[in-house]
Amino acid sequence: MPGTWPKSACHRLSPNFASLGLDTVTIAGSYHAGKFLRPHGKAGKVYFPEDGTVYFNANPARYGAIKPVANTMLGQIDILREAD
Repeated sequence: MPGTWPKSACHRLSPNFASLGLDTVTIAGSYHAGKFLRPHGKAGKVYFPEDGTVYFNANPARYGAIKPVANTMLGQIDILREAD
């Protein structure tokens, strides 16, 4: 869930996924309106994502008249490119 990624880097989540028996994770690169419950969230137990934004740095040249709107989180961290 995008609202939790900056606190837990993707590469640190891999062992958690494996311990649950998961071998595949699908990431949604864009999101519409939503309400997500985060029982382990430290910054809040409920997360409301920004409506209709993308969670990656989109190349505007790859789009036509309709261009994706970047999530404001990208100003602080690129969660899909994060790596150590």
